[in-house]
This record gives sequence, structure tokens and C-alpha cells, in this order.
Amino acid sequence: MQAQFNKISDASQKAMEAMQQLSEINFSLVSTLAQQQMDAVSAYLESGTKHLKSLSEVKDIPGLLSVNTKLAEDMTKKAVSSASVTMDLLSDAKAQWGSWAEKNLETARGLGRAAN
Repeated sequence: MQAQFNKISDASQKAMEAMQQLSEINFSLVSTLAQQQMDAVSAYLESGTKHLKSLSEVKDIPGLLSVNTKLAEDMTKKAVSSASVTMDLLSDAKAQWGSWAEKNLETARGLGRAAN
């Protein structure tokens, strides 16, 4: 009876450790994504401020077109960069989740064999 209790206790402990590891992976991802979003918003606000300043200096239609074209180019570069960073973060998280799942599947199999 004590042996069964010890096995159950061990399995519960390993499950808690696994959930803690998953929680850490998810927390790290969410924190990093939130920071990346804050950085992107800051960059967009900065671009918007520069755009407004440039617009105040425009003297003619070609100047207006030039300023708007520059804004579109800058925003496109920032959006592509932001998307690239996000994809890298998600790809890394996917790899971490996969490693976590493989490790814990092996642990669960080991616990299952020990219970028999």
C-alpha cells in the first residue's frame, strides 16, 4: 500500500514540475511578445510624430507625395521587422513546447511502466 502511495506521490510531483515548466515557457513567451508589441507601438508612434513634423514642412504636392511615400516605406519596414520578430518568437516557443512534450511523454511512459 505504501509503495502505491509513493508511486502516486511521485507521479503527482512530476506532473506539477511539468506544469511549472510549461507555465515558465508560456510566461516567457507572453512577456517577450508583450515587450515586442510595446516596442512596435513605440516605433509606430515615433514614425507618426516624424510624419506630422514632415507634413508641417511640406510646401507643394510633390513634397507631400514624397513625405507620404517615405512614411509608407518606413511603416512597411517596421511592420515586416515586427512580423519577423514575432515569427521567430513563436518558432522558438514551438520548439520549446515540442521539447517539453517529448520530455514529459517519456516521463509519463516511465511512470506507467513503474506502476505496472
